[in-house]
Amino acid sequence: MENPTANPASVWQRFYGVLLNPRQTLEEITSRPNWGWALLIITIINIGLTLPTLPKLKVFMLETIQRQAQQNPALSSAQMSDMAAVSGLVGAVMGAALVPALTCLLFALLLKLFNLFTAEKIPLRRFFAVGVYSYTPLLLALMIHTLVVLLSAHPDFTASPSSLYAFFPAGAGGFAANLAKQVDPFLLWSIFLNALGGSLLMRKPVRSTACYLFILWAVYAVIIASRMPALS
Repeated sequence: MENPTANPASVWQRFYGVLLNPRQTLEEITSRPNWGWALLIITIINIGLTLPTLPKLKVFMLETIQRQAQQNPALSSAQMSDMAAVSGLVGAVMGAALVPALTCLLFALLLKLFNLFTAEKIPLRRFFAVGVYSYTPLLLALMIHTLVVLLSAHPDFTASPSSLYAFFPAGAGGFAANLAKQVDPFLLWSIFLNALGGSLLMRKPVRSTACYLFILWAVYAVIIASRMPALS
């Protein structure tokens, strides 16, 4: 049980605690659901890890547009290609700034939906606090992605290097390959932390919240994999 007289853990203690001692750390987080500084730090790190990859992302996007232009001459204008690439870079930066908060909100809403069918009602902000610190494994995945991009001559931006797609040949397509792109151990780790935090808040077995979140993720992954175009 949380000792109310104990000094609260710092943001950084929570970050590494949620990785190394998740149950105890999430118990502390759920009792003191402060998330403002943590979300700001996560967002800054997310942007900071994205910015070094932008030059290679621009090259990747221009090459992709050029391949598409071979099939559609209307896209062959160099000016149009540059505009599309710049738009993509702006989108990447905006995504880096917004994705952490939106991801945390999504998990908070999913757990709140589960909470509607339990006896004790929990404020959304407490689920959101769990989501913020449960985002930590995704920062580790982004660190790997950034390192791989910087060290690769021709990085692939269509899949995370930490996903199971890493075991497929470059350019592999089809349902299995697309599904592998959705299976990332760091994402699964993050989902489990959300499930654990949600179970602590609602005083439910972790297997119930974990099954709920993982089933939703599996449905999403299958839908995305079945709708993604095959790569050639």
